[in-house]
Amino acid sequence: MTFIGVGFLLADLLPFPGPYSADVAAAYFHEDIDLKRFGIILMIVGGTMFMLFGAAIADRLRRVEGVGPIAAATQFGSAVIASTLMMLCGSMMLVGLLRPEMPDSSYQLLNHVTWLALGGLWQPGAVQAGCTAWAILSDKSSTPVFPRWVGWYSACMAFGSLTGSLIPFFTSGPFAWNGFISFWVAGAIFFAWYIIILVQFILAHRRSSAQEKQEAVLAREVASAQPDGVSEVSAR
Repeated sequence: MTFIGVGFLLADLLPFPGPYSADVAAAYFHEDIDLKRFGIILMIVGGTMFMLFGAAIADRLRRVEGVGPIAAATQFGSAVIASTLMMLCGSMMLVGLLRPEMPDSSYQLLNHVTWLALGGLWQPGAVQAGCTAWAILSDKSSTPVFPRWVGWYSACMAFGSLTGSLIPFFTSGPFAWNGFISFWVAGAIFFAWYIIILVQFILAHRRSSAQEKQEAVLAREVASAQPDGVSEVSAR
């Protein structure tokens, strides 16, 4: 999230360059070129880490009895697709920043292909969140992998991603790829989901560490309460 956030700031991608005319789209590629290159490279690095994040989520989802293995595999596959999409879109932007002598129409094409793909291809993120919700809400164990409210939020994110279907129909307004709903609202929901999952990982790690410490203390207490002979036999 840090790599992507800093990359967006440096590359002036808050919001994305809109579906502008050729001359306006070309102007983006002719200003602060090196800073934008560095920002987009950071964005690509952050996008690559989606795979690691997806693998961590899959590791927990697979523990859910019944649907866990299928949900985990599908969720991880969606994370790989989302990561690949981020890398490809970043690379297309770098092509425009590499060749300042291209005609304005070429910059417009790169701009449209990049952001229509990144904003309009909502399906991988929706499937990832949907599989996460499916596994969490199907978890009936006494120690669930994630709280149920995380599952409901994941389901809301999956259905909320459907607004991406409207992006190809608008070149301005709230449903354009740089509009209030398609970019700011959808982006906030998307990044909030990742932050929520990250916090749950941290909390789960703390709970696991605390449990291990308690078990270690209990084991020492049991060992100290035994006679020396019994302790020696147990140790052997």
